[in-house]
Amino acid sequence: MFLRLTEGGVLLALVLAVATSACGPGNGSEDSWDETGSFSYDYRANGCPTGKQVFTRKADYCRALTDRTRNSGCALEMRRSTYLRECGSDFRESNIVPRSFSGYDSVLRRSCATQDTRGDALATMAEYCEFLKDETLHQQCFWERRKAEFEEEGCPGEFSAPPRSVTPTPTPTATPTPEPTLSPTPRPTPTERPDPRPDVARELEAAGIKVTIIPGYQIPGEDPFEWRLEVFWSVLETVKGELLARKSAIRQLLISSYTRYKSSDQALIVDVDFSAAELRSYFPYLDRRLALERAAQLRLELGIESYGQEDDQFAELGVKLAFFEQRLERLKTLSPAVRVIRLEGYSRYRIQDRELYLEEDRYAEALEKYFAWLPQASPFLAFADASGLEARGLFDADKYPENFIKTLQTLYAERAALLELKARSGLTRLELSDYREVTSFFSGELRPATRDPGLSLLAEVVKALAYQERAAGELGIPIETRLDYNANYLETIRRLKLALALIHSKKASIDKIRLSITSEYSYRTLYVGYEGTVQDLQRIIARVP
Repeated sequence: MFLRLTEGGVLLALVLAVATSACGPGNGSEDSWDETGSFSYDYRANGCPTGKQVFTRKADYCRALTDRTRNSGCALEMRRSTYLRECGSDFRESNIVPRSFSGYDSVLRRSCATQDTRGDALATMAEYCEFLKDETLHQQCFWERRKAEFEEEGCPGEFSAPPRSVTPTPTPTATPTPEPTLSPTPRPTPTERPDPRPDVARELEAAGIKVTIIPGYQIPGEDPFEWRLEVFWSVLETVKGELLARKSAIRQLLISSYTRYKSSDQALIVDVDFSAAELRSYFPYLDRRLALERAAQLRLELGIESYGQEDDQFAELGVKLAFFEQRLERLKTLSPAVRVIRLEGYSRYRIQDRELYLEEDRYAEALEKYFAWLPQASPFLAFADASGLEARGLFDADKYPENFIKTLQTLYAERAALLELKARSGLTRLELSDYREVTSFFSGELRPATRDPGLSLLAEVVKALAYQERAAGELGIPIETRLDYNANYLETIRRLKLALALIHSKKASIDKIRLSITSEYSYRTLYVGYEGTVQDLQRIIARVP
């Protein structure tokens, strides 16, 4: 009995021996992961388990999260999320055993095989990307499949040039003779290589549905993918009309070893083993999903919807659709906070993408939590969208949700100050976090506090930042500070307001104002401090020449 693992296009036997890699992520180092203790994870996504991994050193733990071979290629997004949260910002998969392809290449019109590494893993994703496009190794063999793998892995840059058509060898020119040639034979003109796929593929593409073949890993004892594909072409011919009737929602048709609709890409992935009847029985579920998305004004990404031959292979999909259909009116309350709902291995809300991730095994419970909080975020997010301010960050409904909502409500209440910061100091981005205790602002990015003591001061700090920029503009003097944006900073702003008229009268002798601890005048810089008294500051300004 065999188990297929599909999300990365990888099919593995149920029993798989995995070697441990010593390769780490791109910019991580053991020096920055010097903690010891108990570190572990045990993830499963779409039926694909990493197995329980236990470590006593954080360096080993962080490296293991990036190790594709150690984790059997499973739960990539869960591993990435854990790494970004606990190890660093440089997640890159490592220890990758390359895929190999062999058989008849319909483009080259001959049998060939790509080079492999004899089971040895490549240390980094960058090495794997270079390996895929190395034509010195592969000699153009299975170029299309390697290119599809290159794109699926998100490799940067351009892939290698496609194989050239065979150019006919010109006939050698005969030695000229005095007598003219009466009927010269024209040189043959190179012609384009014909598309080896059947007519149905070309007809679908002519109608706007791109057809792509993504073979899966060959399970021992299973018929080759190419043989099953030959049968499936006749299935496509049978259901071509139904596909064309839905072409407004299907821009890509990918033939693989499982079934899934990717709403964001308008891509339908279909199992090569489907019969015409099975594919037709799937279309009503697709229609229900599209109707639900239109009504709720958001996209649903439900993961793999069917895999393998089962008696009722769409039963689980039907249950998920019914769940969301019954909550249509409540889904509408999530707009504009949510544009996409994804079923994944964890629950989280990504502000910048407006994407809500729900743990697939507990999506009903998770959604209820976000129903309670996210509608309260909509006023601020709508304001940010309308104002051209980019809001970024992650929100977990299990971690201080009341603080997250209070932060957004405070920012919305002070939206006039935010717009002033945007106009005067180039504010473009708001970076939100669930652990920040002090507000910061630099290089056009505001990072508001989301916990006390900074959260209680957030409204006053935002207004103070706006006033600081306004005062600098009125005086024509830059005002800067290295203070934390806390109560001391607010006190310096209060004193700046009280002394502003006096500073106006001395501004010809002041090149810079710095908000600081103590008040003084030195080298044409006026320091406004929170220590001492307002009268001390006024006496210092009065003595400015």
